Amino acid sequence: MEKPKAITWKELKEFVNSIPEEQLKNNVSIIVGDESPARDLNEPFFSVGDIYVNKEDYEDCGTLDELKDLYGEEFVQDDYLLTTKQGTAFLWMD
Repeated sequence: MEKPKAITWKELKEFVNSIPEEQLKNNVSIIVGDESPARDLNEPFFSVGDIYVNKEDYEDCGTLDELKDLYGEEFVQDDYLLTTKQGTAFLWMD
């Protein structure tokens, strides 16, 4: 599986600031992968713990505690990378 693409908050801000003024009044739909458009953005969500992702499968992720609970003695931390530090902000969609 391919690693998800990411942009910085600065890049997102620059993109939004480049939109013509008359377009800023229009509705926005956000599509992630094959999901349906999301219409409601909530307040930013801040991660409460470090999030680790499996080096081979980016869908296999979680905090160390979650991963250890899930895999028990079979969990090998060297198979995971720290990808999101505690306190990272996300835009949350319903």
